[in-house]
Amino acid sequence: MKTLHRNLNIPVSCKIRLLDTDQDTVELARRLAACGVNALVVHGRTTQQRPRDPAHWAPIKLVVDALAPSGVPVVANGDVFTWEDAQRVKSETGCAAAMIARAAMWNASVFRPQGFLPLDEVQRDFVRLALKWENALPNTKYCLKEMAYAPPSFQGRRGGARTLLGHEANTAITRAKDEASLCTLVGLSAASPHEDLGDGAPGSFANGGSKSKAPKQPKAPRLPKQPKQAENGLKLEIAGPGTGNGTAANICQDPESAGAVDGGEGLKRKRHEGEGCSDAQPDAQVRRQADAIERA
Repeated sequence: MKTLHRNLNIPVSCKIRLLDTDQDTVELARRLAACGVNALVVHGRTTQQRPRDPAHWAPIKLVVDALAPSGVPVVANGDVFTWEDAQRVKSETGCAAAMIARAAMWNASVFRPQGFLPLDEVQRDFVRLALKWENALPNTKYCLKEMAYAPPSFQGRRGGARTLLGHEANTAITRAKDEASLCTLVGLSAASPHEDLGDGAPGSFANGGSKSKAPKQPKAPRLPKQPKQAENGLKLEIAGPGTGNGTAANICQDPESAGAVDGGEGLKRKRHEGEGCSDAQPDAQVRRQADAIERA
């Protein structure tokens, strides 16, 4: 901390959790203040405690009192979910400010003294700001997912049709490939994000309902592959193992071309438009036929 404070020309703050005893926590806070930190955030839980465990505000007050002579402001953190909670923790601990984590991710309007804004409005405004400041798409989606699982008390009113709530909304956010897809989900125009599409726009989420999907378009049938043709109009097919030595082949030829080779005898003739040849012939005969074709 001393190195950071000495080499940076911006304020340096630090965040800690409670140690095993109040005395250890206060001593750590004093050491950090001596290093020159400009503010200290104290989370009212130990490193072993999880969010489901209640936060302890009493030790935060001890830190506030201990750092008062140094003038280092203390910020309280832990179980601050509303504007009223922030005022209460300031009153009980004497801290300079309160830090809010989960509640701010559920509904960023938690900082309003007047109470929560409707969650659908918060989601739309958040996407607008994310586009304006070119926020990374994965982070924008992550924040929207946190809002989608906001407890009912954080939803303001039970949102309009565009409120993203629940598992179906989470899945739709995950599948969004770009900013335009997110705009559609929250009811914004991708071309003009400042314009609302309205709660009644098609494909919306009504109180956590699923998003309607457009029917899949049938795929165009594939055209059959055309057989390769030789320059002289002949088609050569390898028919697999023959009755003679090695591999046999079928040579199909137009009657006109076949007549030029051997007078129309000795080859099975079929036009290109018809079915392929089916007779398998030994290698020696195939070579003789190929030589005759080359001489022609």
